[in-house]
Amino acid sequence: PAGTERTMNIKRSLATLLVAAAAGLGAGQSQAAFTFDSTGDSITTLYEYAYAPGTFLSAQVTYTLQSLSGNNATFSVAISNTTTAAQTGTNRLTSFGVGVITPDLSCTQIDNSSIFNVQDGGNVPSGVGWVDFCATSGPNCSGGSSGGLGEAQSHAFNMTLSFVSSVSGGVTFDEPFYVRYQSVGSGDAGSIATEGCISGTPGCGGQIPEPGSLALASLALLGLGVGTRRRRQS
Repeated sequence: PAGTERTMNIKRSLATLLVAAAAGLGAGQSQAAFTFDSTGDSITTLYEYAYAPGTFLSAQVTYTLQSLSGNNATFSVAISNTTTAAQTGTNRLTSFGVGVITPDLSCTQIDNSSIFNVQDGGNVPSGVGWVDFCATSGPNCSGGSSGGLGEAQSHAFNMTLSFVSSVSGGVTFDEPFYVRYQSVGSGDAGSIATEGCISGTPGCGGQIPEPGSLALASLALLGLGVGTRRRRQS
């Protein structure tokens, strides 16, 4: 019957919405390694996080290789806190970094930055764990202090990574790639570190739905199923 066909079409549409939403929630988990072996090699890491209804965090960091020489690699770094001012909270981006860098690092130097200093390694909270390199506005990889990069702000600087061995074969960045926010959400009370992905890898760059959107879709599908069963019983 036509009514049954319309019901099935609506259910299929809602099921497709849920699958797409679930895929979006996993977008930040699509990660990959990248080796910089030629001047000009560049990657952009993307970050999206639905902290709570009314607070959607986002950022991007671009690393571009300037030179490889001996045991040193020099990069330009451009970071943007793309969180919009319409979000609840101040949402300061206070640190970011790379989980694994090879060869092994011996030290890192950041030049011409008025916001970030460098930590050669450290522990990041919120389940990210240990990272080989982080740039922070506070005393460690956890961020801290009252600084950082505000909503809709960008910043650029250079950094030189020094290694325990030659970089003639290139320098590899590997997961996790992370950013940390503080003064997040209602009352500026929250903080979160979240992992990102390399732009261009499968699943990276999709808009992550807020939890409320996914919940509403789930309720709609559940309600439709209940209504269908009731009609069949009547």
